[in-house]
Amino acid sequence: MLLSKVKTSLINACFVNNNKKINRNKLRANRSIFSAICEGKITVDKTTETPTETVKKLADQYTKIPKNGFVFFKTVKEAYPEIAEMLKKEVFKNRDKVSVDEIIEMINELEPDEKFWISFDKWEGAQKDLSQQQIVVQLNMDDNLRKEIESDETIDAFFTTYYKGTTEQHPAHSQTLGWARVYKFPDKWIIEEIQTDLLSADIKISNQLEDVLKEFTPEQIETIGAFLKKHFVDWDKKLVSAIIDMARNEDVTSIYIFDEDFKKKYSKSKSKLKRFYREVPRDLGFKRDTLLVGNREIPAWKRAVATNKGTTNHAK
Repeated sequence: MLLSKVKTSLINACFVNNNKKINRNKLRANRSIFSAICEGKITVDKTTETPTETVKKLADQYTKIPKNGFVFFKTVKEAYPEIAEMLKKEVFKNRDKVSVDEIIEMINELEPDEKFWISFDKWEGAQKDLSQQQIVVQLNMDDNLRKEIESDETIDAFFTTYYKGTTEQHPAHSQTLGWARVYKFPDKWIIEEIQTDLLSADIKISNQLEDVLKEFTPEQIETIGAFLKKHFVDWDKKLVSAIIDMARNEDVTSIYIFDEDFKKKYSKSKSKLKRFYREVPRDLGFKRDTLLVGNREIPAWKRAVATNKGTTNHAK
C-alpha cells in the first residue's frame, strides 16, 4: 500500500508544471487516467476502426504531461506530508527538485503492492475503553498470495492449521493477516488496537502458536518463518495507511492511536507495545498528544488528515 501511495504521489507530481497551481479535481482526473496507462501490460492490435472517445482522451492526456519540467519537493511535501521525508530521501535524493522524466522512470520501476485487501466487521467484544460503537478493519491476503501458499505443502498445512483456531476466537476469517479496532467519530477516528495472532513484532512466528507448530519439523518451521518474513514486513503500517486513506475519503480531520503507556494494561508483549503503539504511528507521521473524549484524557498519537478536498484540517 505504501508503494501504491508513492506511485500516486509521483504521478500527481507529474501534472504540477513548475510552480503553477492546477485545479485539484482536474489533477485527480488526470492522475487517474495516467495511472490507468501505467498499470498492467498493454497489447495493441492493428485496426482500421476509428479510435473511441476513451482512447482519444487517454492519448490526449498523455501528451499533456510536462516531460521537460521539474517537480519541486516543496509542492510534494504540502500534498503528502506523511511520506515527505521518505520521498525526499528516496526520490529527490535530498535535492529541491527532480525532473519529470526521472519521476516517470521511477513510476515504471515501482513494483505493484497488491498483496492485501481490506474487509470490515463489527466489534462485539467486551474489551473496549470507550462506549462508541467500534468497527474492525481487517487486512487480508489476496488471491495471488493465497495461491502461493497453496502451492507449498508445508506453508499450506501451516496456514490451514492456524486458521482453524484463530477464526473462532478473534475478528478474523480464513484470509486475515491482522486487524485494527477503530472508533469512528464525525471529526476523528481512533485506533484502539492493532493486532495479529500470526506474527511477533519482528515478523517471526508468534510464540503463542506452539500448538500449531508441534506437528512441524525444525526445517519446516524455518521454511514457514522465511515465508512470513518475505511477504509480511510492515503489514501493520500498510493497515494503518489504509485506515488513513479511508478517513480521508470520509473527510475526517484527525486520526488517533492509543499509545504504549495506555495499552500496556492489555498486553504483556513489550515488543508489540513498542511496535504497534510507538514505532508504527511515529513512522507514519503521528505526533504525541492527548486524546479528549468526554471528560477523559487518554495518552495517544495524533495525525491531521489531508482531505480529498485539498485542505488539511485539524480536529476540534
